[in-house]
Amino acid sequence: MLNETTLTQEHIRQWLTTHYGITPDNMTLLAHRGARLRYTFTHQGKHYLLTIATVSPTKEWLKLLQALYYDFSLTQMPPPPIRATTGNHFNPLQGHTGYLQEYPKGQTAQEKPLTGNQYKQLGSLFAGIHRYRLETPPSAETFGADVHALINAVNKRLDAPSDGLTSDQAQVRLWLNDHRGALNDVLEPFKSVHNRLVSDAPLKKRFVMCYGGSALENLLINDNMLNLLYWDTPLYAPAERDLSVWADVPEVLEGYLRMTPTFTPNLDVMAFYEMEGNVRQLATLAYLLLSTPLPAPDFERDFATLKSYIKVDAPAPSATSKEPAPLADDTPVSGVANAQNLSIAPENTEVLPSVELAKEEAQETSPIVATRLEQIPTLQETELTLEDTDKDVPVQDAENTPPPTKPE
Repeated sequence: MLNETTLTQEHIRQWLTTHYGITPDNMTLLAHRGARLRYTFTHQGKHYLLTIATVSPTKEWLKLLQALYYDFSLTQMPPPPIRATTGNHFNPLQGHTGYLQEYPKGQTAQEKPLTGNQYKQLGSLFAGIHRYRLETPPSAETFGADVHALINAVNKRLDAPSDGLTSDQAQVRLWLNDHRGALNDVLEPFKSVHNRLVSDAPLKKRFVMCYGGSALENLLINDNMLNLLYWDTPLYAPAERDLSVWADVPEVLEGYLRMTPTFTPNLDVMAFYEMEGNVRQLATLAYLLLSTPLPAPDFERDFATLKSYIKVDAPAPSATSKEPAPLADDTPVSGVANAQNLSIAPENTEVLPSVELAKEEAQETSPIVATRLEQIPTLQETELTLEDTDKDVPVQDAENTPPPTKPE
């Protein structure tokens, strides 16, 4: 597992000295998600960000950051990773992968609330990014294809015989089957919207370059300039992917419309992004609890968390009672009419590109899961995937300022 116990600051300092000739001053651990550790530190007056990841970034991701920063002059982001003395940008670090970037000084929006004008600046920044046309765009939005696969896997486990299950797994299976109707109330609307969106060919023509990491802790103010940190999950998606998180902050849409006045939010897409985070966590957690033995304290905590995602208003039916029929794919989604007023928790917005990364995300809920992942069979991705996206997106107007100089 990736944490401060298994990877000490002494290991990290030695690695930085070997690979970058840097002896860091005081290192500060930032809040991190399950698959990454992040540290900031200073060295000879420069501020740096060190990221340690369980999954190595791809060359395509590096090229994307380099294109955004150097070719499109997007300087409201940390510069791309620095090449180490090995000649590589990503290098092994105690069984993980480390990479180093320069890091702007400032405060995150989580530490200091943004002003109305700064939220407008955020909307304008999104509008500019959405107008970029990259030679090689990032992966395209699949509208939760991995979550769809997890939901199917959960349903198969609930319908399968209970032979071979531990007592804890049998308890989870019994509770979920007893509350199958309430479970479907959460999962089936998601599947319905997913099926509509992946088959919407005109929607694919609206795909744009998206930041994909909207959250207060990912926004940093430096000298009144807003910066988008990390860029872990850029993707080619509808503009609503970046905007839906801020649906309850009208200044963001106001700033966006200043640069893109003809834009109208798609209510189906907004509704999808409202529910996607919670459904992802629910499906991932249910699958892990049904397939992974856990120590008692972790099981009790994770089972309680699972129950919190499922609204149970009436007494549970008997385990032998007939299960409700699944909702049809064209079932209306509750709340779509009010999608313009959606409020989405930032921590539930990250889009994960695969089932394997969805498992890693579940480590936040139960750290012990990290030691059991090898016991979980790999799921086949759903066939409901998007075709190659239309890349004919308008190019952003050139900036008057000279572009950053690309290092050798």
